[in-house]
Amino acid sequence: MEVMRAFDPNTEVSGQAMLALYNCMDSEHIVPVLRKHGLSDQFDSESWYPMQLWLDIFQDIIDQQGFQGTLNLVDIGRRYAETALLPPEVDNLDDAVIAANDTHQLNHRNGYAGELSIVIMGEGHMQVIDHTPYPCDFTYGMLYGLAHRFPKAGRTPLVQHDKSSCRKVGDDTCTYNINW
Repeated sequence: MEVMRAFDPNTEVSGQAMLALYNCMDSEHIVPVLRKHGLSDQFDSESWYPMQLWLDIFQDIIDQQGFQGTLNLVDIGRRYAETALLPPEVDNLDDAVIAANDTHQLNHRNGYAGELSIVIMGEGHMQVIDHTPYPCDFTYGMLYGLAHRFPKAGRTPLVQHDKSSCRKVGDDTCTYNINW
């Protein structure tokens, strides 16, 4: 089972990124979880929130919603790719994947939030090694969302979680392959 603990208790997440919780398809089931954690019906996109708060919300979504919670985390990740702050130079699929760690860092501050290592495997194939405290399903959705936010003409991106490295089974990292 994944342990969702911030690496640093001072780390914060941008409100802009957290808007993904309200924009997901199943938000009517997410908002009560947010209220349980003392949050209102809307985040202030200009504010910063404790990373552990976000991780606790993710844990409650999984605990309360089971398989539907897993689907919700994928969708929240997809929406994160739409709402999160991106480096200004990102305008295509290759740059979006290469800048995944920069995107992650832009949306966190005041502590170590983990990192995403990008390995270029060849033309149209990159590997992302995720060493963050976020659940696999959220990261999968975020990478899927980034890949589809910047489509390549005539190509459909494919994001796959490489099961040889997964935090759900106690590993320190998760690995994803993105092909297009």
